[in-house]
Amino acid sequence: MAGRYMDNVVKAFFILLRAGLWERKPDSSSVFPLTRNEWKGVFDMARKQTVTALIYQGVCLLPESDFPPQDILLKWVSAVDAIERLNRKMNKSLEELYGMFVQNGLQPVLQKGQGVASFYKNPLSRECGDIDLYFPQKGDAQKAVDFVRKNGGRVSLMPDKSYNFRFRNTEIEIHPFLIDICNPFKGRYIKEIEESSGYIKMCLNGSKTEISVPTPFVNLLLLNTHILKHALGWGIGMRQLCDMAMACYSLNGSYSKEDMQYYCKKFGLCRWTRLLNAFMTDFLGLDEKYMLTDKRETSAEILKDIILEGGNFGMDRSGRKTEGKSKVMRKLTTMRSFCGNIVFSLKYAPAEGFWTFAGLLKGQF
Repeated sequence: MAGRYMDNVVKAFFILLRAGLWERKPDSSSVFPLTRNEWKGVFDMARKQTVTALIYQGVCLLPESDFPPQDILLKWVSAVDAIERLNRKMNKSLEELYGMFVQNGLQPVLQKGQGVASFYKNPLSRECGDIDLYFPQKGDAQKAVDFVRKNGGRVSLMPDKSYNFRFRNTEIEIHPFLIDICNPFKGRYIKEIEESSGYIKMCLNGSKTEISVPTPFVNLLLLNTHILKHALGWGIGMRQLCDMAMACYSLNGSYSKEDMQYYCKKFGLCRWTRLLNAFMTDFLGLDEKYMLTDKRETSAEILKDIILEGGNFGMDRSGRKTEGKSKVMRKLTTMRSFCGNIVFSLKYAPAEGFWTFAGLLKGQF
């Protein structure tokens, strides 16, 4: 019974996610109507994967006879409202912080997050996390950190050399690199991409302030490598895969797939990218013509299992909780997580897997 229950929950989850993501009628009604427990399972899975509002959009496209029980539906409506309000708050915080940096002669670039939300038909439906910034000009990241500290902010240096602080109760990260490639021998290609592509300006939903974001090509490569980095470690959630699919759809035609294939080969990401393409088409409903490159793996089940096991950034994986653990134990459990994915990394991105692990070792000790 447990097997059938989970089977129905997972099937319903993906049916509703595809419907909500593309705002179209569900592509199957085979598992509906769901039982109360199954609806609770779908709701809980949506929360863990941080796609609550997207799944709700799919629920709204069901026949009324297939709707979840009223109490679960009301919880869902309340959760969606909270997501939209938090998005508005984060957009306001980003606009304010960005303006402060610019006024002090700094030019930050927004990575992922609220910039990627613009690819969605309803940007407020994307659950927001933190704000990731990158400073292209040498020395500007340190100047930004000094500015934050001067104004009373507490800034922490993380193991990956990024900086972390809070602004208006929002988590901010300043990253040392534009693209998440750990292999030190690939630095010249990253610099080549950065210098040739540059950045573009955009206005966030409901804002008149122009903010710098990566060009379409860089944005797609950044999302690709970010997902891989977390898949190699604790895990990655469905929200980031939805970001990738919406970016592929929205930016199709604005970058060269031949260039993407070229750099994926240079970074050793060809097989990983084919797996990513397969997941987006098989589970998220992306048409193959919008794939990141023209090739895909036969199956993406292995990536689906990683995503469903760990939830948002692997927060649901066994051992992920750090409360009450010593610093040494936290490091050991992180190492264990990377070692547990050794078969996956050797198959899909061996070189990057090795250097990611090496970088982790260097940062932790």
